[in-house]
Amino acid sequence: MNRDKIFGTIGIAGAAFLLVGIVIAVITFENGAFSLLNGFYSELGHYPGAYLGGSSALIFNVLMALFGLIMCAFMVFWGIRQDSWAFGAAAFFGILTGVLAAAQAIFTLDYARYHYIVVSAFAVSVFLFGATYIIAALATGRNDSIAPVVVAFFTAISSAVYAGFVISGGMTQVFVEDASQIGRLTFIPFAVVGWLMLLLVMALLVLLSVELMRDRRNVHEVDFAERVRGRSREVEF
Repeated sequence: MNRDKIFGTIGIAGAAFLLVGIVIAVITFENGAFSLLNGFYSELGHYPGAYLGGSSALIFNVLMALFGLIMCAFMVFWGIRQDSWAFGAAAFFGILTGVLAAAQAIFTLDYARYHYIVVSAFAVSVFLFGATYIIAALATGRNDSIAPVVVAFFTAISSAVYAGFVISGGMTQVFVEDASQIGRLTFIPFAVVGWLMLLLVMALLVLLSVELMRDRRNVHEVDFAERVRGRSREVEF
């Protein structure tokens, strides 16, 4: 198995791990009390008792950290494989996104002040990752596969909205200033946007992983075709 296929598989596995963590955490969250429509993804990592004391929160945080580390490793390799500074910039922000994803698993809502900072930085990094990828794809003309560009576009939009919400103090109002369900209803759209941002990051990682493996396969096909043509010329002579 070549390195492209190995890292492509690793990237897909990272997204799968986080998806499993989300499903487990949602199902086991305080006897099923969590709702994706009015619950922020950060809440899944909030320990109900002592820090590191909740099983579902611990599972979510471990898999979130694993996702972040895997994304870092993948983006380092992906960046090395690129042949332009534009995609190199996208890889840099992809690495930063992975680092901040893992940081959210450490600085959970149990450390609210730091958590807000990390989430804000994560959302900004996601925006820059999506935006630089789009710019790189358009600038270099390497937009044969439109799916990653489209996903990156919506990733950038959702992350920009969520970053604005967190930076403006919206998350602080939800968890500190007004924790009532009535006041919380005002912020439901932003909870959905946060989920959308996270899922789109996972989707973009999967698409880049698939693209990495597919490009390598195309290289092998081109090499094989060249060898066939070369042998045909030898036969003609």
